[in-house]
Amino acid sequence: MYHFIYPSKDSYIYELNDNSEKNFGGDNNLVLKKDFDGNTLNGVSRILLQFDFTETSKSIVSGEITNPKYYLRLYEQKTSELSPTYQLDTFPLSQSWEDGTGLTIENPNKRNGVSWVRTDESFDNTNWSLIDNTNADSGSRSVTGGGVWITGSGYECSQSFSYASPDVNMGVSDIVNKWLDSTISNNGLILKWSGSQEDSADKSGDINFYSYDAQSIYSPKIEVRWDKHIACSGSNTGSLTQLTIDGTKDNYLYMINLRKEYRETEIPRFRVGSRQRYQTKSVSTSKSTTSTLFVPEDSGSYSIIDVETGTTLVPFGSNSLLSCDSTSNYFKQKLNGFINNRLYRIILRLKTNDNKQLIFDDGFDFKVAG
Repeated sequence: MYHFIYPSKDSYIYELNDNSEKNFGGDNNLVLKKDFDGNTLNGVSRILLQFDFTETSKSIVSGEITNPKYYLRLYEQKTSELSPTYQLDTFPLSQSWEDGTGLTIENPNKRNGVSWVRTDESFDNTNWSLIDNTNADSGSRSVTGGGVWITGSGYECSQSFSYASPDVNMGVSDIVNKWLDSTISNNGLILKWSGSQEDSADKSGDINFYSYDAQSIYSPKIEVRWDKHIACSGSNTGSLTQLTIDGTKDNYLYMINLRKEYRETEIPRFRVGSRQRYQTKSVSTSKSTTSTLFVPEDSGSYSIIDVETGTTLVPFGSNSLLSCDSTSNYFKQKLNGFINNRLYRIILRLKTNDNKQLIFDDGFDFKVAG
């Protein structure tokens, strides 16, 4: 199953000259860049994000979420002069900060939140500074600017890129688990160029990611992924007959009683039917019915996409396997991380014993309402 947590605040901070005290907390972009004058590096930017795990923690305690993995997702809006190979690192921040509402294009800048120099420009005017912690690190560029974060084993997550999309899909489970078990306080994350790459003239790049303020399907988020499907075997299937998947049948998967709209507070059980695509005609004196079969274990899965953009929110895989009970196959999906009033589509996949993968994309659409 998948669940999405959007930022409670996000911003970027920029080192260069008069930008060092500006706030960009209200901007539509999260900018990760290196600013060059010829071969001379003048300054860099870093991205700050914070997520609220209160509800996730409750769901783990209740058993609704089991053995989750956490992934940081950011989506590229545009890039320029980006090196083909590079690495990005993420660390947990060791100081709190304020978001602010400053914009890149405004002059004068509001300066009412976090900047390169300060954690907050408008209230206590506190500078970023090292704390009494052997793991604390402010990076190689400035002792009193650019954020303060915790390093060491289990406190660093990274993603390497090689001629690939700059979209971030980074595992951050080690850090999130330390927040959840109160090993460290949740002050959010800092995303930056990796280690010496941040200072290197050999690595260049300007990446604009969508921010939460952009109000887009491409908002930054933490994806919570876990497998809690009910095995499609044994007594779980009741008296249902198993679908033949040896490659000799023309099978069809479909949604049963899919509603046009669901509430964001729901965790619906989406019912999935399976049968041979074409039914054999027979003469009978009784009313004809079509009985669903069941897809065997590990052979059926689902995906959910945003219809307008084609963006995949829930991909096929081990965390989107079909479950089964005595009625039919099904899957459950938390909807409180879906953006309201957008059209979503369920796509079904069947893997057969002859190594084929059949996709069923037949307009199984629904909306989520607040």
